Amino acid sequence: MKISGNSGKTEADFRYLYLSPASRQALLGMRILAQAKTSAFRLVGECARRAGLPGGALAKVFQRLAGRGLLLSQRGPGGGYALARPASQILLADILRAVHDIVPGGHPCLLGNHLCGDREFCPVHKVIIEADRLVITGFAAVTLEDFAKSEGWT
Repeated sequence: MKISGNSGKTEADFRYLYLSPASRQALLGMRILAQAKTSAFRLVGECARRAGLPGGALAKVFQRLAGRGLLLSQRGPGGGYALARPASQILLADILRAVHDIVPGGHPCLLGNHLCGDREFCPVHKVIIEADRLVITGFAAVTLEDFAKSEGWT
């Protein structure tokens, strides 16, 4: 389908689904920890370098993941972060849920600054809810272990 006003581009040329920077950083940082040969603690800077991510941003994300029970943190010599449980027991959906707060009673509306379901629903509410469900179902089907083993795309 041609999209008007976009220099002949078709719908296939556009990408509608994006991960937030924090979600992307969490997935890629956790992937680095899962790829480690041992369960030793790793420094954030090392993980950031290997994943090609900004160290400060990854540090904030790792703090949040530790607070949500997905990572262990240790200060001092030999400290850093490590997975709190085996990568085979962590779903990518677990990581995404840990990064973002779930808003009770509604979803932030994509078309405005209110919560859909707070008082009324926007025109695309049902479509967005179904798309969200499909996305989280997809991320719930992949373990961190499988994600860490995947090659050739980074």
